[in-house]
Amino acid sequence: MRIWAWLAGAAVFLVLASGAAAAAIPGPQRALCPQCFGLIAIGDDAFTDDPAQADHFRQLMATADSAIAEFYGSLQSHPRYVLCTRPQCLATFGGGSTGITYGWQLIRIAPQGLRPAILTHERLHAELAARLGWRGLWSEPVPVWFNEGLATYLAHDDRFNQPYTAADIAWIKHAVDRVAWNQLLAERDWIAGYGAAAAAVAELNHHIGRNGLRDLLDMVAGGETFDAALKDLLPT
Repeated sequence: MRIWAWLAGAAVFLVLASGAAAAAIPGPQRALCPQCFGLIAIGDDAFTDDPAQADHFRQLMATADSAIAEFYGSLQSHPRYVLCTRPQCLATFGGGSTGITYGWQLIRIAPQGLRPAILTHERLHAELAARLGWRGLWSEPVPVWFNEGLATYLAHDDRFNQPYTAADIAWIKHAVDRVAWNQLLAERDWIAGYGAAAAAVAELNHHIGRNGLRDLLDMVAGGETFDAALKDLLPT
């Protein structure tokens, strides 16, 4: 009996210690309790360090939801939002890029990312992750160029309005995984990478349409490989 009591006590200690460590280290795990780090709830699972802008932020989220629902027809994901307006908030939740999505559970937006194109971009990542499920978290069934390109394409981000060539599109299609994506962006810059990826998706949209893009993702979510599904959908 004494050994079970000791094991139970040890388990409680480990849980408390890991919780304390998670709270002490900046990162996305802190989004499990945004209020613990000074954020204010402004809606359904949305938190910010500037509640005075709550109406504006709710409109941004609604715009992102609407854009992705227009593409998919419905939404399966309901991510938590952490919307930071100050550098301190951003650092609290791990810092990093303008916007970042963790699975289908969390979207964190930096101060410079609080605009419709960024939220729409990240919202697509969350929705696609939900549709791919756990398989998509441990592998990359959709090539990164398509994942990032579709998000950029649907967001209508005006930073990528310049023309992209067939050579640009062929170049970015080598980014089948995150390692290759980062390497290609290092070769040139992120504008070239995201823009070329969006152009690649726009080209596919020209050939198979929005319905074809949705069918492609549904086929991959159902277990078919991306290349095989795309071959089935492209006109001969």
